[in-house]
Amino acid sequence: VSAAEGYFNIIKQGYLEYPGLAQIMLHLAQIYDARGYQDKALKYYKQVFEDTDQNSSIAAAGLGYGKALFNKRRYLDSLSVLNHVKEQYPQTVHQSPDLLLYIGNGNFEVGLSADARESLTRALNLFPEISEPDMILSRVGDTYGMENKVEKAMKVYELVRGKYPDSQGFISSSIGIARYLEKDADKMEIYTMVKTKFPDHKFSRIAMMRMAEIYQKQGEYSKCIKEIEDLLSTHPR
Repeated sequence: VSAAEGYFNIIKQGYLEYPGLAQIMLHLAQIYDARGYQDKALKYYKQVFEDTDQNSSIAAAGLGYGKALFNKRRYLDSLSVLNHVKEQYPQTVHQSPDLLLYIGNGNFEVGLSADARESLTRALNLFPEISEPDMILSRVGDTYGMENKVEKAMKVYELVRGKYPDSQGFISSSIGIARYLEKDADKMEIYTMVKTKFPDHKFSRIAMMRMAEIYQKQGEYSKCIKEIEDLLSTHPR
């Protein structure tokens, strides 16, 4: 990486009019991104994206820049960049699911549930072979939950559970369903399933916390304490 940056700096300093400069900067940003150097990647993505000269790398740089901002939890800044790419370079939408996914997830993070659902659903429709469709569909269910549209949320969660058994989306959708069940016994059935079937998953911790809360509400304090002890021993963080 340092060698690539060195060559780039030579070109940048000695050949300012070099027509392929933006493309080289984009390539360098992508190398840094792949190596996990987020700050440096963001810097070069930003430079290409904000280049006043029109170049063929702006759309790709904007996508990389928006993703980098999202990963730094700068969701509003990320949405500003990605929506610009979507509006100015609409063909980018059809080249990769990333643009729609990051717009959808960005909208979700800032509470814009309808916009999030529109982008995530469109990504699923445009890219049938998309990675982790179970998690995307489960998040679509979450957007209905954000709007208190419980029946629609439950239908999506049930669809995920039936179509993608034992997947990440299956687990998150199971937790989502339990959230809306009225009877504690029904909630406990799901939480126990998640705890025993997926003990190492992060949602197992949530399931155990909810089980402890139910035990406390029911006055079964010894079971509540036992569940908390199990939680702390199996998920110390």
